[in-house]
Amino acid sequence: MEEELFRLQQIEPTRLASARTRYIDLVQRALPGADIREVGSTALGDVIGKQDIDILARVADEAAFRIACQALDMIFARDAQQMANARYQAYVLSHDPQVSLQVTITGCRHDVFLPFLDALRADRQLLDAYQQLKRDWDGRPMQAYRKAKARFIRRVLRNGGTRTD
Repeated sequence: MEEELFRLQQIEPTRLASARTRYIDLVQRALPGADIREVGSTALGDVIGKQDIDILARVADEAAFRIACQALDMIFARDAQQMANARYQAYVLSHDPQVSLQVTITGCRHDVFLPFLDALRADRQLLDAYQQLKRDWDGRPMQAYRKAKARFIRRVLRNGGTRTD
């Protein structure tokens, strides 16, 4: 099997908007008590990326997490390429366009998506550095890109949302 590569893409904005509305609505109906948000590059507007949609579902505690995963397991496939544990689970909602869902417990150590987005929104130089990371990894192995991106995110969060250089 050929290794998956990270590729920057452009997708027609109305197609993304339609998929965003459809899948956020599906997740909200499946998890009515969860905090549902779009996260990832598409949540930032005109930012380069794979042009996939990442949705975050935050639940209150481990009991709610188990119930959420049981409900989602009946609708979507778990993402075997992502980490999974008692506080974090990823799902594949669609392949065309690519739509992913991350489920986590509010306040746990995996609940980093919103602070990272806030940091990018607050600092244009940080956002530019993130986009440069994506340009540097275009056409390279996806798993290695994900590791580089995770290191970048950890540095941003460790530095309180300030520049990492």
